[in-house]
Amino acid sequence: MATPPLLRNCRDSHAGLLLAAAAALWLAVVFVAAQWKYANLRYTAMDLGIFTQVVARSADGDWFGSTIHPPTYLGDHFSPALAVLTLPYRLVPSPLTLVFALQLSLALGAWPLYRLARTALPPLGALAVGLAYLLSPFTQNLALFEFHFIAFSVPVLLAAANTFARKKLPAFSGWCLAALLIREDVALVVLGFAVLALLQRRPWRWVLVPGVAAAAWLPAALVIIRAAGVSGSYKFFAYYAWLGDTPAAMLQTIFLRPWRWLAMLLRPPNVITAAGLLLPFAFLPLFSPAALALAALPALQMFLGAPGGGDLVLRTQYSALFLPGLWLAAILAIPRLPRSKLAAIVGRQGGLAIAVVTAAVVYGGLTLGPLPGTLRLMVRQGWQHESALARRALAAAMPQTGGVAAAYPLLPQVAGRTATVASLNYAFIGRQQLSTLSYALPADIDFVLLDVEEFLTYHLQYRTHVLYHGDYPTAAANLRAALATGNFGITQIAGSTVLLERNASSTLTLATVLPGTPADVHGTPQELDGGVRFLGYRAGPPAPGPMPPERQLPLVLYWSVNSVQPTPLYWQMLADGKPWGALQPLGNGVLPVTDWPQSAVVETSTWLWRPTASTLALQVVAVNSGGLFLALDLASELRVTKMTPVGEPIPLDDL
Repeated sequence: MATPPLLRNCRDSHAGLLLAAAAALWLAVVFVAAQWKYANLRYTAMDLGIFTQVVARSADGDWFGSTIHPPTYLGDHFSPALAVLTLPYRLVPSPLTLVFALQLSLALGAWPLYRLARTALPPLGALAVGLAYLLSPFTQNLALFEFHFIAFSVPVLLAAANTFARKKLPAFSGWCLAALLIREDVALVVLGFAVLALLQRRPWRWVLVPGVAAAAWLPAALVIIRAAGVSGSYKFFAYYAWLGDTPAAMLQTIFLRPWRWLAMLLRPPNVITAAGLLLPFAFLPLFSPAALALAALPALQMFLGAPGGGDLVLRTQYSALFLPGLWLAAILAIPRLPRSKLAAIVGRQGGLAIAVVTAAVVYGGLTLGPLPGTLRLMVRQGWQHESALARRALAAAMPQTGGVAAAYPLLPQVAGRTATVASLNYAFIGRQQLSTLSYALPADIDFVLLDVEEFLTYHLQYRTHVLYHGDYPTAAANLRAALATGNFGITQIAGSTVLLERNASSTLTLATVLPGTPADVHGTPQELDGGVRFLGYRAGPPAPGPMPPERQLPLVLYWSVNSVQPTPLYWQMLADGKPWGALQPLGNGVLPVTDWPQSAVVETSTWLWRPTASTLALQVVAVNSGGLFLALDLASELRVTKMTPVGEPIPLDDL
């Protein structure tokens, strides 16, 4: 087959047009995927909510203000360049504005990478590199996993790498400065440029400019963060507490007990993660090891932390600081393989080159990236699920002037308001992020958007957490006390999501202790395992709010226990004998079975979406293990890996 003339005579102008068209198409596709995620409450990891609030408050003059992580985002990270996002946010005040800005910057990153590749490859080979970047699973991950400002460093550092390769020191210095403004730990990559300049035996100015800038910037940024935070420390040092309690103790461990950090560095998850980072590059960076100096310090930062490597590093924002070094090393490696078939293929500007490179890139993008899985979810479900539509309606029902404490999925929906916004997980556990400092529900919170199903997330997230396991047993009682102190009452309901308002009178409750079993209860009492007793059920009152009445299954259940329960229990609806819907906490989370008084009657109310089934039943279970995993679209999803039935299924007739 003859090679098309455009490819046979490919010039920079042709390659640039093709790359621009590909970047525009990529941007359109990933932004549609992001809109679908947002419409279906699939941004569930807090980050989009956190950044939306910081940008919204900055746009209103409260620069870097945060009530989710109070008092300021500068207590988390030093990111002065974040202020730039206030400009588009003022025009379109929406969380999706931030997502689009991030995706646009990633799309634009294809151009400096193309220019970098042109220092070693002909136009067609450089075009293949640019297309590989757009379809790379890492670029897809950064575009679709939540929102993290660190992802903006990728195109900026690629521009720095391009000017470094072309030996344009003034432009290189400018790009390094821009990169440092993104976040404090970007200095680790900038410092890597100094190491690379040493290895390449460049003039000393190439070593001193990035080296001095990074070495001065990082400690100065840490001082600012410590001054801005409430704890007076850099809270992410908690990941390195195994090295020592103070920076001096950490240095002592590093220099006097190197076997400790070497053992941490070479943990199997770290080795597997390193291989996972290299795999989409066909391990080419290993043939240009000097360029990996850019990724060396970020690797130490990640792999020496207590969590270490793993799937999260490969599929989330944690890969960002690795990518400039990996791309630079891969590009520099290609000309160093003169006798290989790879070099011959890349060097020829023919149809075979395009076919081979395209096949490799498409395979990696389809098997490792989130975009194909997200598109499959969109086709399978449709544009917006009815439950997401109803839950978003709850968020929209609150006046903008009221303070809100919200569950994870609803945090981005309310984060842009001028009033106080809090994440309900901190109010539940009673601690600040990565800290022993206490956290209480702010006094100016007027509304609580509570998701009953989220209490299972808290169970798996906090029950064995190294910092929070001691707070978990009393967390539900503390949350009940906070809601009672504020006289919060239920005003609207959408499935598992409940809107409570301060000083609202309501006859609806999630769970309450009764003096005895009401007379109008249906069903046969049933003894379950471990001293739990099911007493009966009845149809409940309809849920006020956006749920269509014909789609509701209001259900009131009655229970008792004759012994102390060591862990929370849950129940699963069975529709025609098959599990339906999510696990529901026994006691709706606010009154878990561990807090039930013995022999008392406990009434719990739920408002599920009605399944289309001829028979209904419920199964009580104990959750043995599980955790948060990344779904096909990179939404954080709860997954129970093992649960044990507690007794036999309980039939629910006449509902």
